[in-house]
Amino acid sequence: KLSVYELDHPSTQRVKRDRLASLGVILPEALEFVPVDFEKEGLKDVLSKTSYKEDQLSFFAWLGVVGYLTEDAVYGTIASIAEISCPGSHLVLDFPNRTAYEQVATNPTFKKFKRAVERKGEAGQSSFEPDDFISKVSNLGFEVVECLSPDEKDKRYFSGRTDGLMGFPFINYVHFRRGK
Repeated sequence: KLSVYELDHPSTQRVKRDRLASLGVILPEALEFVPVDFEKEGLKDVLSKTSYKEDQLSFFAWLGVVGYLTEDAVYGTIASIAEISCPGSHLVLDFPNRTAYEQVATNPTFKKFKRAVERKGEAGQSSFEPDDFISKVSNLGFEVVECLSPDEKDKRYFSGRTDGLMGFPFINYVHFRRGK
């Protein structure tokens, strides 16, 4: 039996839940919605109020979040994941690559997108140099399985698509495994 925990900021999660309800989506019993403000709450405390079991292998997919948080919240959450997950658990996340971000920051289309996001109250707060980020996360108890640069990510997941979906040109994808 697979348990799924959907963690997000309370207001964002409310929008998602309302949208699912309006579409008549029947939610699986094994899904738990867990509101969390990563800037103010610890993951261990939040998950302790759920059926999450620290002694079972886990897969954490933390996508589209890191860039909106402060560095302290990012590393604090990753440290918490290391604390509450057993060895062999996995963490997949994306993060803004500082160098790539600076290269697109002056692009007029990107500036327009950035302003729109900021108006919604979701301004970007952090970006990272990949080697430094991976080193710090490794020091928190994770081994790198794979890290994809923005170009590698785009080639693997977005090239040849016919639906118009594309990745941000400054986002790295990285897959970690919790060490022993």
